Amino acid sequence: MMAVFLTSHSWLIAQDTLCWGVQGFVKGMYMGAQSNESSATMHTGLLHGRLRFDLDPLDPFSFRVDVRNRVYMGDMVEQVPGFSELMDVDRGMVDLHFTNRQGSDMLWVMDIDRLLVDYHAKRWTATLGRQRINWGVNTVWNPNDIFNTYDFFDFDYEERPGSDALRVQYQWGGMSVMEAAASMDSESKLRSAILYRFNRQGYDLQVLTGYSYDRWLCGIGWAGSIGESGFKGEARYVQPRDFTPFENRIVASVGVDRTFDPGWYVGLNGLYTGADSRLGFENDAVSFSYDRAVMLQVNKQINPIWSAGVSVFYGSEDRMAVMPSVSRSLGDNWELLLTGIGFYEKNASQNNLFLRLRWSFST
Repeated sequence: MMAVFLTSHSWLIAQDTLCWGVQGFVKGMYMGAQSNESSATMHTGLLHGRLRFDLDPLDPFSFRVDVRNRVYMGDMVEQVPGFSELMDVDRGMVDLHFTNRQGSDMLWVMDIDRLLVDYHAKRWTATLGRQRINWGVNTVWNPNDIFNTYDFFDFDYEERPGSDALRVQYQWGGMSVMEAAASMDSESKLRSAILYRFNRQGYDLQVLTGYSYDRWLCGIGWAGSIGESGFKGEARYVQPRDFTPFENRIVASVGVDRTFDPGWYVGLNGLYTGADSRLGFENDAVSFSYDRAVMLQVNKQINPIWSAGVSVFYGSEDRMAVMPSVSRSLGDNWELLLTGIGFYEKNASQNNLFLRLRWSFST
């Protein structure tokens, strides 16, 4: 006997206990880039598609596979030194990343960035495979997101990277959850940690401790409000295994935000990075490569169709970035986005322009 169910995300087709669903998107994007080192503008096209497959073959097991395909065409492929090598990187224990260069100016990149099996039993959940372990709390910088840190300016990767890991969760009532996770990378380096999440007096709180690349770590995080403003923050401390004398090994981020009528959002975030706080997180240096930083975000929902915003970043050593954007809904499954990112340092600058059309689907 076959039945069809409609969910908020996808159509699910069930035959007895077998359920499956497919959803995804296709995006086409133009990218233009110009730096102060050259008066010429690089023009690049990107065709970006994603497919998510969910399968529930037999309770309590479920499976998920996400395939991400990108085709770069144009100057970036041809003119940026080492571009193909840069894109041909998979830090997971299993290499699920494939590239194929066609001619001098076309590169195809395929990633399987989710490949996992879930087991659910009452209050227990166990997940094995490539997955997203999201322990971050803050909006822009996430020191506690120790398994798969992301770059805020990589706006076209909303799903964010995954890790090859085993994760076990136990929920014993209310909003209290205990999680334990361990992951291995392509160099057989281990990361493992335990997190406890709970709620007290309107605040979501978390504490964690773990081990990363021969270093011990601990962290805290919170999310709540002060009056009508949201208040979030998180911090971690890293200690080498040999317990060498104390040095500055703390990285912390704090943010406040507020929504105003009609349709305004304002957020302010700050980052503090200690001199040795990156120990054990070498692969994540892109996200914490400055000692101090602040970011202001302002967004306006103009009407149900139009929205606009700007993010302004300022970091140590006079680094600055400005990211304005405007988007328009073209229907239930279509969106047009125009955004720019300008990066400015003492002796270098680069301006980038992006125009993206997205179509989302589910079957």
